Amino acid sequence: MILDILLKSVHAVTPTEILEGVDILIQDGHIARIDTGIVIPHAYQINGVGLLAIPGIIDLHSDAVEKWIQPRPGGRFNVEVALTELDKYLASCGITTIYHCFCFGDTNRVDELRRGSVTRDLTHFIHGMHSRLGINNRIHARYDMLEYEFSYILKSLIQERRIQLFSIMNHAPGQGQFTSLDHFTAYYSQAAHLSFEETAALAERRIRLNNNFDDSHVLQLTSLCREQGIPMASHDDDTKEKVQWVRSLGVDISEFPVRRDAAQKARTLGMDVLMGAPNVLRGESLTNNLSGREAIKEGFCNMMGSDYSPMSMIHAVFALHRVMGIPLHEAVNMVTLNPAKAVGEENICGAIQEGLMADLVLVDASSEVPRIIKTFVHGREVFSTCRL
Repeated sequence: MILDILLKSVHAVTPTEILEGVDILIQDGHIARIDTGIVIPHAYQINGVGLLAIPGIIDLHSDAVEKWIQPRPGGRFNVEVALTELDKYLASCGITTIYHCFCFGDTNRVDELRRGSVTRDLTHFIHGMHSRLGINNRIHARYDMLEYEFSYILKSLIQERRIQLFSIMNHAPGQGQFTSLDHFTAYYSQAAHLSFEETAALAERRIRLNNNFDDSHVLQLTSLCREQGIPMASHDDDTKEKVQWVRSLGVDISEFPVRRDAAQKARTLGMDVLMGAPNVLRGESLTNNLSGREAIKEGFCNMMGSDYSPMSMIHAVFALHRVMGIPLHEAVNMVTLNPAKAVGEENICGAIQEGLMADLVLVDASSEVPRIIKTFVHGREVFSTCRL
């Protein structure tokens, strides 16, 4: 049985404003009432004076699971241990819904965690662990369009409703984030610890696959996602033409567009645009692509995802507010309500609103660095730390 919880005197960040000094009553895992002076004798009361209450953060793109399972080449941990510890960490970051990115493409031909059969098994494993995890763990399947042989695995997972978000990408030299062969070679030699010969062979193979690209399998998978009602994204959009093409497939989200004109085209076509929170927090792209802050300033971006750094989400929100002057509720919407809308869950979560799921985070923003104090998922406290 979930106890009634009463958050007293918090500053509640709603989609349109901040309600100062209000009480939030949580009953049966939902937000039952938002008001002042609420008295519920049997409820567990939490003193929220001086704290912000924001909706739980919804992270549509996180690569963290790979690093938790295998933080170093060859240094792999038990999957259940890794997921359990990652789950706790994510709650401490204020993330209440995570979309784990699993790559179906074996991009560098040596990374076991990106082989289709392995990512398929990990997808099933996470579903099996659902009741033992604190936050909402979901699957974002990233499909490298050049790797045709993995389409049959994805077809099965889509039909079984094991995937909650599907995205397409092309990791060949000269495509997406890899603007040149040198860029591709530098990235994989470092990230995948490949020798010069291995990197050259990988580049040659992917150039050959790209030159012989056939989109029939992509059309089949996206059609199946549309039939199943699974939201779709496109990764590293680099041209207006590509954005136009993916939009024609029913893709609604452009994530990490690498050029300004691609992001602008996506918004013009009514797509949601997601940029990396690390990019926004640092103020620039690691690979000299489109700046997240610039995209937001120009109105070309309405969401953020953690990419490789879950902790960056909450800090990017406050960077937008304190550095760029964006109203706090608008900055918060970029990691809560807007992602919820993008995947069709705005009637379930993503806002502090009566009737929605009580996925909430209490934040101490009194100092330069905001601190997560408590995190609630479905009305259960899944993380707590002391107030300094």
